[in-house]
Amino acid sequence: MVLIKSRPDYEGAEKYIINLLETRLPPNAPYYTGGELEFHHIRHTYDVSNAGEELLREHKRLGGRAIEEEELKLFRLGLKSHDIGYTVSYDNHEKIGTKMITYVFPDFGFNSERIWVMCGMVMASKMPQRPQEGNILQYMMCDSDVVNFGRTGKDGFLPMTHRLKKEVETVNGIELPLVKWYEDGLNLLEGHKYFSDAGKSLGNEGKARNLEELKRRLGKLYSNPEEHAELERQFLKSEIID
Repeated sequence: MVLIKSRPDYEGAEKYIINLLETRLPPNAPYYTGGELEFHHIRHTYDVSNAGEELLREHKRLGGRAIEEEELKLFRLGLKSHDIGYTVSYDNHEKIGTKMITYVFPDFGFNSERIWVMCGMVMASKMPQRPQEGNILQYMMCDSDVVNFGRTGKDGFLPMTHRLKKEVETVNGIELPLVKWYEDGLNLLEGHKYFSDAGKSLGNEGKARNLEELKRRLGKLYSNPEEHAELERQFLKSEIID
């Protein structure tokens, strides 16, 4: 990737994004005042950013192609920016986020080429993920955003999917059966693939374990339809969900 030379204010743009997330995510967003989102809060942004750094280290260890300094800056800023649309709307947040980037980032000296790169990363992360073929920044953005697919333990896929379930229920004022949620999660994991070699290296093994655990839990739910409430309580307790 060859970028047009300019002097964008990366530090200023990052400070703007972090301040926006700290002050305008729910419960401060206009569309929802019911409290902090269970999953898409600022800690998720930091988690995705940390995952991106882990992927960069693994990419280097695996001998991946050198990533230019400007690309690294854009990638790191993209990680911080990928969920800014949630400050405006729960739906279509990626598209809204790209509009915000397009409108705001020129004030920090970003030219159209860099803005295009940023918007491409954000839109690539929209589920189902569709990064541009061979675009390593988009590949690693996608893999960073679903880092929990390949994680186990208290920060892994299963605790996170329960938090996301609660978030979706609360925002939309609905109640989702755990069986259906697990079935959707199973389909999601079975249809998912990591795009970068680093993502595959770090995530595939844990994702396989999460798939097996989902199947085990679904088996228990299918076999005990009268005990769904108790089984859900047990699953949540085992994961120490606060």
